[in-house]
Amino acid sequence: MTRVIFAPCEVFLLFISSILIKSEEIKDAAVSATILFCFKRCEAKSRYKIDHDSGVTIHIPCDSEPQIPAKYEGRLSIDKATGCVTLRNTTKSDGGLYTLEHKNGHGDKESHRQIRYRFHDKVWISELSRNDTDGRVSLTVGCAGEPKAIIWMQDGEHLPDGDWLSADNRTLTIPYNVTGKFTVIASNLVSADSKNITPIQGEAPDHTTKHRHKIP
Repeated sequence: MTRVIFAPCEVFLLFISSILIKSEEIKDAAVSATILFCFKRCEAKSRYKIDHDSGVTIHIPCDSEPQIPAKYEGRLSIDKATGCVTLRNTTKSDGGLYTLEHKNGHGDKESHRQIRYRFHDKVWISELSRNDTDGRVSLTVGCAGEPKAIIWMQDGEHLPDGDWLSADNRTLTIPYNVTGKFTVIASNLVSADSKNITPIQGEAPDHTTKHRHKIP
């Protein structure tokens, strides 16, 4: 019979790897947002360091001027009283893994953590159009940005997936005799936009009639 023996060092490395993966914090933010990196308040001879996985490093000694790379010039500010670093006007290139390190006045590492930022374009509804044909009304939404979800509501109640909604939820098609206030909501992890419409319907048009127009 063959026995498989795991070397203690292999088990140890696997355990450490698992810890490192779990310690990574993930945050989602909108493009152009302001984000914060906070340490302990600045004390004599202590130092902060922020490493970005692109290879760019911000060095912040508490007793002298910080070393701010060109990538962050004009966008980064440091409050040594609170220990917080502010980055403004973020772009997608600011996304990635940040490693934050704080060393005390004796050079001992007091904190070490990792934050992964993911930046997304805000979503908004750029167009809502109506198409009348074959005794039905179709409402189609156009979105800009990065929509992750589109939902429709009727008189404040969610419409379930079904015959009225297209596969991508961008078009709602209702019988001509259905009334009520309809709301479409487009959203992603960092933003949302909505529009309301109350279709004005009278006698159902002839099945050969087709009419399409944008809704303000």
